[in-house]
Amino acid sequence: MSSDNEFLQEALDILDRAYHEFVDTRQYRLGNAVASAETYLDNHVYLIWPVAVYIEALADSLKFSGRYEKKLEVVFKAMKQYWHPSMGACCASLYFDGNDDVYYDDNAQLAIGLAVAGYYSGTSVHRRQYVNRATSIVELTIQRGWNSEKGGVAWHTRTTGPPWTNLNACSTTMAATAACRLAAVTNDPSRRKDMLVFAWKCILWVHDHLLNEHGLVCDGLSLENGHWKRDPIVFTYNTGGYILSMSLLNNFPTDNQMLPNIDRLPSMLEDAVKAALDTNGALYEQACNGPFKNWADNTFFSQILAEGLVAFSFTMPGSPLAEPAQQMVLDQARFVMKYIRDPKDGMYFRSLSLYKLNEQGVRIFNQLFHANKTLEPCAEDRESLKDVPLEKRPPVKTLLGNAGAARLLFCAAEIVLRRQSKGAPQDASAGAFMQRRPGASTASGDKLKKNCIIS
Repeated sequence: MSSDNEFLQEALDILDRAYHEFVDTRQYRLGNAVASAETYLDNHVYLIWPVAVYIEALADSLKFSGRYEKKLEVVFKAMKQYWHPSMGACCASLYFDGNDDVYYDDNAQLAIGLAVAGYYSGTSVHRRQYVNRATSIVELTIQRGWNSEKGGVAWHTRTTGPPWTNLNACSTTMAATAACRLAAVTNDPSRRKDMLVFAWKCILWVHDHLLNEHGLVCDGLSLENGHWKRDPIVFTYNTGGYILSMSLLNNFPTDNQMLPNIDRLPSMLEDAVKAALDTNGALYEQACNGPFKNWADNTFFSQILAEGLVAFSFTMPGSPLAEPAQQMVLDQARFVMKYIRDPKDGMYFRSLSLYKLNEQGVRIFNQLFHANKTLEPCAEDRESLKDVPLEKRPPVKTLLGNAGAARLLFCAAEIVLRRQSKGAPQDASAGAFMQRRPGASTASGDKLKKNCIIS
């Protein structure tokens, strides 16, 4: 590993710290020592969402190293305890007979992580297991998640009305991303075609129904009194997922030629990136004064925007937006490493808004950005202590926050590595899909020769 890729080493360290902090290797469960967002039961077991993002982060690590293959296998085993055997997807909580609490967005993120793990895994046996589970999730989404009347992917498998039937940007863009990731790992041309057709359908639906006047992706549609109403709020991960899915689809220039109006893709992609890079827009913290503004979100949402910008920069390297997209990711990653990391334990907070954490965060934010903010505590960033006033609850480190931080830093690490390897025999600079590291399995199960990128 190059000594100047600080992002890579830190991302790997986050995963290791999170493993020791949140993974119970005896019971194969993930949880927190304290009650916090995304935990339930008296022993603070995690819901599937943070488990899915942690699997994504562990899968990301396989792009660079096989060091955490065993950790991924343990977490994969823990994931199976959420698995609904007849639906072929994960429940939000640990599975029990009668549990029908299955979200399409959570499962799409899980499918993305498993498909990426299958693509980069050095173990062919586990590769098949990862891909099979990812395939099951995406097939469920295609068959039951797509709204046959309005289009878009529903939030939940329940069909009893809002909020379950909401047509969300997150579920639709992540389903498209999962389909593209599966298309990359399959040897079956027919299945690849089905995945790409579905991904493009999702992308076009988001374009036609959820873009606001600034080119950013709104949160979704909900049915009210027989009419579909758009939720105008924007988050980094919705626009990020839209950019990411388009970038991945653009990486199939031969296969995607059969898609209708696919020639629109490059301009749609550049328009979305341009909107995402507008620091005067809603994705950025407008209380910041100066040349840099951090993303106005949290680690686990913003990491998807980072991933989308990186994928765009490598699938359209000739675009005038490619370099600014990479620089934005590097700048945001440096901000996260310097200010969102707690030096006391090396763990990361959830929010990127320092003034939501504690009084020290308020002071740092105001000094750094010449602002005048006061403490704005958020319940999700703090221990779930119902009888304690919100502002007195201590900030808490969570699996979701740390997995999101690791994924964001892996995005920056990928930029650094690809720049270093450009022109070398192991050149990984071309295309949205980073080249498999030597030692990983190919789709046929064969091993690539030579050593790993890092040990």
